[in-house]
Order: sequence, then C-alpha cells, then structure tokens
Amino acid sequence: MTKNDNSSLIKGYGGLFILGALTALAMPPVSFFPILFMSFSGLLRALDTLMLASKRQVFIAGWSFAFGYFVLGLYWIVYALGVDLEKFLWLVPFALFGLPAILALFPAFAILLTRLSRTQNLAKCLVFSLLWVIFEWIRGHIFTGLPWNLIGYSWMVCLPVVQSVSVMGIYGLSLLTVFISTLPYAWFSGSRQKGVRPLIIIMLGFFLLITALGYQRLSGAPLSSREGEVIRIVQPNIKQENKWDPAQIRNNFFRLIELSALQSEKPIQYLIWPESATTFFLNENRDSLKIIAENLGKETTLFTGAPRRQVDSDDKTVKIWNSLLVVNHEGQVIGIYDKAHLVPFGEYVPWRAYFPSWVSKVTYGSLDYSAGAGLRTLVLPQIKPFSPLICYEVIFPGKVVAKEGQRPHWILNLTNDGWYGYTSGPFQHAAIAQVRAIEEGLPLVRAANTGISLVIDPYGRQVASLGLQQTGVLDAVLPSAIDEQTLYSRYGDKILVLMLMVGGALSLLCVRLRF
Repeated sequence: MTKNDNSSLIKGYGGLFILGALTALAMPPVSFFPILFMSFSGLLRALDTLMLASKRQVFIAGWSFAFGYFVLGLYWIVYALGVDLEKFLWLVPFALFGLPAILALFPAFAILLTRLSRTQNLAKCLVFSLLWVIFEWIRGHIFTGLPWNLIGYSWMVCLPVVQSVSVMGIYGLSLLTVFISTLPYAWFSGSRQKGVRPLIIIMLGFFLLITALGYQRLSGAPLSSREGEVIRIVQPNIKQENKWDPAQIRNNFFRLIELSALQSEKPIQYLIWPESATTFFLNENRDSLKIIAENLGKETTLFTGAPRRQVDSDDKTVKIWNSLLVVNHEGQVIGIYDKAHLVPFGEYVPWRAYFPSWVSKVTYGSLDYSAGAGLRTLVLPQIKPFSPLICYEVIFPGKVVAKEGQRPHWILNLTNDGWYGYTSGPFQHAAIAQVRAIEEGLPLVRAANTGISLVIDPYGRQVASLGLQQTGVLDAVLPSAIDEQTLYSRYGDKILVLMLMVGGALSLLCVRLRF
C-alpha cells in the first residue's frame, strides 16, 4: 500500500469518526433523529468505497464510526470522576476513551459482517440493520450489559412512534430505525434496478402506518385521573461533593424533612425521596426514624434510598447494600429492596482479584456494595404493589418487573444523577425510564436527587416533571396502569427474534431478486 493510500485511509477513519459523533446528536437531549438518515446511509456508502480494502481496514472503519458515536454519547461519565479527581484522575482516559473504544467493538463487528455478506442495495440495508441490532442486543447483555443509547431512543421527541415498543420493545424499534435510516442509500444505489424504489416506498409506508397506529393509541389513551394516590417527590438538589460529607449529613437530612413538610393541596399518600437520600444507615437510626414519623401524616408512607449493612460479631461491617426502604407513619421500616444490578467500578470492582488493592469503586466508602436478591414486586399494607428499581436498573429492557408473582401497579425508580452535573447523561437516563413505562404498560415514578424527577403514565407521557438541578417537590396523582399486559411485557425479546427471522427472510429474497 502506498503512502497516499495510507493517508486516504486515515482521513477516511477520521471522517467516519465525525460521522459517528454526529449520530450521537440523535440521542436526548438534542434528539435530532433526522441526522440518522445521513449518518447510516453515509456509513453504507463508505463501505462501498472499501470494497477492495482488507477485513482489518473495514473493521477499523466500522470501529471509528462507533467510537465517535460513543465518545460524544457517553462523555458525561467523566463528570462522575470529578467528585474526587485526585483519587480517580487515572480513570479519566478510560472513561472518556477506553469505555467507548470497547463498546465500539460491537458495531464494528456488525459493519465487518455486513461487508463480508457482499450484499448490495436494499439487501445490504436489511443485513446491516439486522446485524447492528443483534450486536446492540449483545452489548446490552454481555458482562452485565450496558444498553445505553440504543438507536431506538432517537424517537423520544415523537411519542407516537415510541408506542411501538409496547409490542416490539426498544430493540425492535432500533431495528426499524436503523433500516429506515439506510433507505436513502438504497434509493440512490439501487436506482437502476427496476422495482427497488417502489419497494422502498412500500416499506416507508409500513413505518408511517406504525406511526399512525401510535397516534391512535395515544388519542384513545385516558388522561391521568384526578383520583387516586397522591405522591410527592422530593428533589433536594444536593451536590454530589456535599452528599457524603460527614459535616453535611445533618443539614442534608433536615433539608429533606423541610421540603417534605411543604404545604400540599391534597393529603400525601406516598412521599418519595431519591436514591441514597440518607447517607447513613437509616434503619438503624431510631432518632432519625422518630423525626420522620413526627413529620409524616397518618396516611403517608415514605419511600427512600439509604445504605443498609450487615455486621459481624465484632460489630464490623461485612456487607453493604444500596437499598430502598419503606417507612410507615410510625417510623417503622415495613419494606426493603436491595439493588440487584450494580454498576461495575461504580459500586463494586469486578474481578477484584485481578486488580491492585488501590483500585476502588467510585462511590463513597472502601467496601464494595453487595447485590440484592433480584427483581420482585413489593406488596405492602395500604400501598399499591410496585416494582422497585434503583438508579440504572431502569435501563435494562424486559428486566424491570419480576416475571413471577403478582403484576405490579406501578414502577418506582430512585436515582441520583448528581454525579453528572448538567450534561446529556441525566436527560438520556430520564428518556430511557419513559420507554420502560411504555414497554410494560405501567406508570413510572422517578425520584432523582438533582433531577430530572418525573411521573410518567403507561403511555410514556410526562404527567409531572421537575427539571435538572432544581430544588423542590413534585406533587401528582399516581396514574393507573393499563389493565392488560403489553405484548412486550408478556413475550419480551421473543418478538425481536421473530422480527430478525422475518428480516433475514426478506434479505434473502432481496438477494435473489438482486434488490
């Protein structure tokens, strides 16, 4: 290969990196989904120019595109390290570039396999879309999974389209989104092939039909009732650097108490504090529970995040959990849920035996959090059965409600996005929670320390919200669940498998017809 060829390849990789970074603009909070038509069609066009390139060069090209996408889409993770930059400075390059470099491997394999399929025109669009979503699904499951910024989330500005996740889930919507985004490529590359363009128009018509059905679903959906349980979300907006400061613990606690006591139009049934709202072991602190009881109405139940621990005979902490506690008006802890899906390196160090002793988790304290028993529906006196989730447990499609036992009436998500400041991260996290509500057909209540706090109905509509880095309370009536389970809630990713099979059959048909 000549020097000029090497220079052209490097420029090509750089261009694909930029194209991938532009693709991230389709995600919240920008949500400029039309960029996908340019980026994915441009990517397939770039693959055509690499027909004579080696497998290694094609893989690097695909990786460059995906690397740009994840660098811009996940830059906000670095902000979490700024809470103790002196301690975690060594992690900054890994968070900013290392994690995106690893995640970019998944789309890179999809792009390489698309090239190896030697398909053209519409068949290439189908094969690429199928492979992209297959590797997106793998990314969301392997090594505990990170299904963040799945392409389907680009439709959050168009709720009628997102209604489709109640049937096919977010991975199914990703499949349709990638495919639709590549049709401009098929339109021009297959312009000389008779029958290609009419087929593209039919496929676009199918997507418009899905959109129309989404509008119909929303138009027939009842608005939130004025009757039912009144909830109050407390958003204390405590900065992360102050949250675990021993000198601030008392002030933080009474800030929660004062906000909770603000006058409301109706009696509050459910009072909700965010993840780790109390940074001490609340279930062991009788004085704090007494103060809570004195400030709760007789009809009010408190849901709060708090650490919980197990001690040995020498009064030494041996286990710690990131927990949700349910406290009644008498100051009794009547329900507990321990977070089951922990954040690697955030709440624990995976494969700890292979790391030096000085490597620690990012969250406060030297002891790794332990995982809870798993998803379950909490059924407690005078409370509608609910599915508790803590922080990023809400990002996992099909894994937010226990499949056995009683179906919950609502989902409660406590979180703390204070780590990430005013960045894209909290907006993306909130949008992901909206999709879980639609998938499951259940209302979702999201209490966030610094925002965004939300009450979401089972159609993904925001009944009430409190913005990022605002201090205050959010009062709303808990929306009702959809009576019947959604198809996605019932069958999960089996529907995705069916879609992949149909897509595979269509791609073979397109190859046979030379489409």
